[in-house]
Amino acid sequence: MREDAESLIAYCRAEGRVCPMPSQWDRFWRRHFKEEELRRAPNLSGPLILAAWSCDNETKMDCLANQIRWAEKLGILEEVSSYLRGLEKKDWYFRKMQSDVPA
Repeated sequence: MREDAESLIAYCRAEGRVCPMPSQWDRFWRRHFKEEELRRAPNLSGPLILAAWSCDNETKMDCLANQIRWAEKLGILEEVSSYLRGLEKKDWYFRKMQSDVPA
C-alpha cells in the first residue's frame, strides 16, 4: 500500500515527535526541496532552524506537515518518507511529556 501525506504526518507526530533535530531537518530540506521543487511550491517554507527554532512545538509540527503535503503534491513523498522514517530516535526533537515536568 502506498503511503499518503497524512499517514506520514501521523508517524512524524507519534510518540511525542515534533520534528527532526535542526541538522537533520536542514539536511532533509536540502536533499528533497531543490530549486525546481521550490519554483513549483511557492508557499513552501523552509525548516524552522537557527533563530526560528525558538518557535513553539505546534508551529514546528505544522511546518513539517506542510513540507510533507507539498512532497506529496510534487511526487517526492516516497523519498521524503524513506528519509524521515529512517531517522534514529536521537535525530528527532520530542515534546516534553507532562510526566517529564517536575511537580
